[in-house]
Amino acid sequence: MSIYDFVKLNIDERAEEAWKGTYLCERVYADYLVQLYNVSNFYVEVFYKAELNKIVKIQYFKSTRLLDPYLKNQG
Repeated sequence: MSIYDFVKLNIDERAEEAWKGTYLCERVYADYLVQLYNVSNFYVEVFYKAELNKIVKIQYFKSTRLLDPYLKNQG
């Protein structure tokens, strides 16, 4: 799937496509658990809010610079 096809999907479809990709890691950001996936040639962040038991946002990007928050949490 290309990033251009991914953009056209609704949030539930984006989550399904993310889960088909490769899980890389997760981090905590504010009140969210953010999981990072590699899908084809781009990255997907799935923002989950535990108190709502709901995925509230999904972001996607290609720039490896945006991986910095995950790299800082390692070690």
